[in-house]
Amino acid sequence: MYPSIETPNTTSFFNEFVAFPGSVTPRPKFTTPQWSGRQYSVMAILSVPFILSFHPKSMIRRTLYFLPLLLIISAYRTPSVTNSKSFSGDYQFGLLLASWTMRILDRLYLNDPETTFLRKGIDDKEGHGPITYNPIKKFIWGLELITVTRGIGWNWQISQIPPQQDLERGPFLFMKFRKACLTCLGLRFVISSSQYLLALARGEEAREIPAWTSQVLLHPIFLHFFIYATWAFVVYSSLNLAENLLAIVFVGLRITKTWSEPAAWPSVFGSIREGYGFRRGWSYVHINLGTIAQVQSR
Repeated sequence: MYPSIETPNTTSFFNEFVAFPGSVTPRPKFTTPQWSGRQYSVMAILSVPFILSFHPKSMIRRTLYFLPLLLIISAYRTPSVTNSKSFSGDYQFGLLLASWTMRILDRLYLNDPETTFLRKGIDDKEGHGPITYNPIKKFIWGLELITVTRGIGWNWQISQIPPQQDLERGPFLFMKFRKACLTCLGLRFVISSSQYLLALARGEEAREIPAWTSQVLLHPIFLHFFIYATWAFVVYSSLNLAENLLAIVFVGLRITKTWSEPAAWPSVFGSIREGYGFRRGWSYVHINLGTIAQVQSR
């Protein structure tokens, strides 16, 4: 008696892999990394000093010349985080991304960086300059070039920088620390008062204060004044607080030779005591508009 031999069932194999090829999902050979817009922006910023560290006529620099621009475009095209509950984070990131985009275009594409942007007393000496630096030293120069905002210590320093007193390291750190603490207290007051007004509008705090006080605080005129005043203070704090904290870190820890000097950290805003009068405030706007008009006319 012959042993029974079972024939393989090829029908299911035919139906699954031959007759219905669309049902088979091929395994991809590689996966494209899904980065966020913030990651793309950071890579675009860091790619600028990396590209500048090579010689302008080198093959590597010519090949990677448009890499920061492609990374910035990818940051704009990347969708925002799906689990975000508010648009404030995306709004702030959009403002920063626009600022970094203009800075990258100016420092890398619209000018010749090695000959246009020079540090005073360092890069403008006879026989010196970024073109003569080694890759590591040139990377540090490019990193400082892309991160500096007001050009302090450079040949392109912006005008109308508020003057500051020549302070020693100790008094300078105390002054910056005092401004940072006052700014934090002001922000805390803005948050607490905003929460109180919201609770008052819901009727949660109405029993603890007189009726006329509630009517005054919830009046549209007072609310408009409160919103505009707090908005201006938040804008002031977002710039002033960051500058004060960075000044404390770099000057206090003596990070780099240039940025560890108090003269490299003038205040972002001048004294409010010098802002009285329409003419004093308009003069800065008028001078800046005239400068822009003269540059465009050339």
